[in-house]
Amino acid sequence: MGFCMKCFRFLLAGLLVLGMSACQGHTEQASSAPSSSAPSSEAETVEQTLVIGENVDLGGLDPSTTMSSFIRFLIFDGLVEMGYDYEQVPGLATSWEMSPDGKTWTFQLREGVQFHDGEPWNSQAAQINFQQRIDGGRSGVYQSIASMETPDEYTFVVHLSEPLFTFASDIAIPTCGMVSPKAFDENHNVTAAIGTGPFQLESWTKDVEFTMTANPNFYEGAPQLQKLIFKVIPDGNARAMALESGEIDMMSGRNALTSLEALRQNPEIQILKTMGQTSEMVQINTFDPVMSSVELRQAVAAACDFPTAVSALLTDLAEPAQGFFSPVFGEFVSQEAKLPAYDPQKAAELLAGLGYGDSNGDGLLEKDGQTLTLELLVDGKNEEDKALSTVMQDQLKQVGIDLQVTMLDVAALKEQLSAHDYQMAMQGQNYIPADDPSIHYRNGYYHSKSFYNLYSTPQLDAQVDQLMGSLDKEERLVLHHQLQVEITEQVPVIMMFHRNNIILANQHLAGFQVAKGTWQIYKGLEQAHME
Repeated sequence: MGFCMKCFRFLLAGLLVLGMSACQGHTEQASSAPSSSAPSSEAETVEQTLVIGENVDLGGLDPSTTMSSFIRFLIFDGLVEMGYDYEQVPGLATSWEMSPDGKTWTFQLREGVQFHDGEPWNSQAAQINFQQRIDGGRSGVYQSIASMETPDEYTFVVHLSEPLFTFASDIAIPTCGMVSPKAFDENHNVTAAIGTGPFQLESWTKDVEFTMTANPNFYEGAPQLQKLIFKVIPDGNARAMALESGEIDMMSGRNALTSLEALRQNPEIQILKTMGQTSEMVQINTFDPVMSSVELRQAVAAACDFPTAVSALLTDLAEPAQGFFSPVFGEFVSQEAKLPAYDPQKAAELLAGLGYGDSNGDGLLEKDGQTLTLELLVDGKNEEDKALSTVMQDQLKQVGIDLQVTMLDVAALKEQLSAHDYQMAMQGQNYIPADDPSIHYRNGYYHSKSFYNLYSTPQLDAQVDQLMGSLDKEERLVLHHQLQVEITEQVPVIMMFHRNNIILANQHLAGFQVAKGTWQIYKGLEQAHME
């Protein structure tokens, strides 16, 4: 086993993780398939109200800014949507086409759709939405739009300032949801959460509760659930207690590590899960004077046995990392980009080669009179990362590295990451919002102009730029794989796990399918019902 049993027992006690196998009689499914038929006449008499324990507030009314990432798509639809398997599917557009030069995209819009306020959905509404975001200074894909056309009521044409193969993917995210034209004010702000989605917002008491009702005119058919009540319960243990007591009917598995085992032992609670598109990683600032050594980064990676720790500690919440991206990304994931294997002997050899040794016999390495001390930043409220940081600290100590773990709140953590003022940090793998993860390299981590810029060179910049400008799918896949191989060899990140999307619910919830998109955790409510 890659980490010491003493550390293991301590973590299990500290996290209240008392059993690592499901108890008999407990319902656990990889993903509940949608009901293929309408509920029985008996089920139809059951009140179709679902109470959900959610750890974050609604946040706001605008899907492009402040509204919760987990709620947007219940109210708003985009031109292009992401399906249950994280693939592009028709949304408010039934089809779309890219011009040969990659600079013009033509969308054929769905007919007969209305916003929740009765306003018609058409090409004019699409143009108003894009223009409002442009005029309001929204970043991202909107900055690449040069002009738009509405040749007829249900044809919408977007002209880009540069070729962009990923445009359909880039707009298939909840922040690009279409808002009723009447819900924008003169300052481009959204004044009411009015979309075309399966549910419509009924009320909102900030940080307490928000409710939705079914949209009877939803273009894919009215949901069977007539009312959703979201109770804001930030603490995972409190949410779990509310689920067991019947105060709520359902909760997601986000931030619920310490309560998951208790719920798994309750035969009245069902666990629905599928692997999601997001992963967790240790990101390394390769521009830090100490971490700039690729041999040191390789040694740190070789000293960490995350697969064993993840399987033992996180159980249903995650799967040990298999590649540079989650397997959800399919053909985009390079099979040649091999993650570093756990090999403490290799770690020791690399460190010795760098001139580190234990001259005073205290078990810690030093060079030039300085102990090899590294710092790891961790979100103090992320239970999974807190558990794995303790494991990492113990494993690095076994090869002579003194790892100092600093717990921060989210705001302080992001501030240090954006300022590049850190050595290592545990964080979710960002900038992969849709099926094509190209912007992960340029906007996120591996380009001189990327936000985090963990590792970049002029040659890597050129490769990433080539990928972003390519209009050939096969060439793009080759470039994806080449980039992943090169980046993995440089170890700017240590992949820890791929996150599962988990729903915990009482036995009355039926027909719920768990989507692979993390932000789509509640997508199954479109088809679910109470029985």
